[in-house]
Amino acid sequence: MTQFDAQGGSQHQANSYLTTADYAAIVKSLGDAWHALELERRAAPKAGSLAALDVAAHRRNNPYAPAGAELAPFQYADWYVCQMAQYLHAIEQLLRGQFVPVMAWPTIRALAELAGRVTWLLDPLIGLGSSHRRVARWHLELASSLLRAKVAQEAVGNPTGASAAEAELTAIVAQANDLFGSFSPDFRRINRIDTWTLGGEKCIGLGAGIELFEKRHLSDAAGIYDFLSSVSHPSFAAIAHQTIPNAAANGKFLTRPWAVNTNLIDQQIQMACVIFSKTAYLVMNYKGFAGAPLIRWEKDIAPDWWFTRNSVGVTR
Repeated sequence: MTQFDAQGGSQHQANSYLTTADYAAIVKSLGDAWHALELERRAAPKAGSLAALDVAAHRRNNPYAPAGAELAPFQYADWYVCQMAQYLHAIEQLLRGQFVPVMAWPTIRALAELAGRVTWLLDPLIGLGSSHRRVARWHLELASSLLRAKVAQEAVGNPTGASAAEAELTAIVAQANDLFGSFSPDFRRINRIDTWTLGGEKCIGLGAGIELFEKRHLSDAAGIYDFLSSVSHPSFAAIAHQTIPNAAANGKFLTRPWAVNTNLIDQQIQMACVIFSKTAYLVMNYKGFAGAPLIRWEKDIAPDWWFTRNSVGVTR
């Protein structure tokens, strides 16, 4: 399992020979490792994998369920990781443009949020009813996403977009009712999404999802979401942490140039890459694939201080 230090960098201090261009190359190689898995990602789950067992169990127990419902949890999890890959590419470009000190933090926070959603969808619910639970979670995730989309479209004055989102929401709620029985959440109060329940599963928020990711994949990493929020939101403390005081010529005004601090950059890129790689492993391992390009990236390309021993793969 991997450790993060939310105060001053990763568990080990960054080596001085790594430049921002070096870090950009490391990030790019991780994105390339994910894209190299295209064929495996498009393939059916391997026999004996959690995904294959879930698919068979769901079809056996729900023979009249809509086609594809049993595939949806890992299909949507894969799409989330693809979105994470786009964020990873953005971090690569920030590194190449020397804009990483402040602009990377909100992107890393978004990576953590997505990692939390994937972890919740594919949490290793091994045992009786695991497929049922995962499909219930997918319905909750999709319904909550559609409600947020509907509210957002209403807020910006787009009734057409709001109506389209509402129609999709109505359809997924009807499907959930067919599969699980009564599901009638209060769609008038978006702040009550974390009270929704379906098939015995409770919808969880972004923070709870990240906490689950921490529990499954990281050691001594509690509070990552609070930390990433503190350096992403408007904060004088965050500015002070990433800048260097510089008195102006007249001595009356203090400027604070943004600094590219090697240890800070290492902290940022370690967090981004570890969050991404752990989440990508989760999706691949759920389908029964080892994810060899990801293993090669961790073994041959990632700095050795980013991972502790035996950190590869999904933590059971």
